[in-house]
Amino acid sequence: MPRCVSERVELRLTFHGAAAAATGPDSIHVLDDGKVRVVGAAGGRVHHAHAGTEGTLITSGGVRFAIEGEAPADRVCCTGELWEDRHGYPAGVTEGRLADIWWRPAVLRRVGDVGLAIDGYGPGEQLGSTDDWPRGHRSWALQLTVWVP
Repeated sequence: MPRCVSERVELRLTFHGAAAAATGPDSIHVLDDGKVRVVGAAGGRVHHAHAGTEGTLITSGGVRFAIEGEAPADRVCCTGELWEDRHGYPAGVTEGRLADIWWRPAVLRRVGDVGLAIDGYGPGEQLGSTDDWPRGHRSWALQLTVWVP
């Protein structure tokens, strides 16, 4: 089902990056490189039928996501990327209003004779719906900005 700008959405978020013990109040900061730094509380274990690994639920305000494995403490600082990976990763559910959608083409690097690796994502283009992405590209990502109450 397509998602459109200004709609309410529910995202199953997983975290890729570093999680360390933290103190201080809940906070969420978007860093210059598109990564995030989130301080929040570690909750219970996350189990999902498609998850290849188990994880720990992290909550910071209205944002909920999961990290792989055990949390290093009851409060954590997570620095990295939040992704809506649909299979193979533990996730937490975050709800909010979809404010922006960007389609970003992958920046690919040849690895060996037949392989490719993704080194990041290019500037891309702004979309009104998740169904509006340009067809015919080998690898890409959708970047969603969600306002969370």
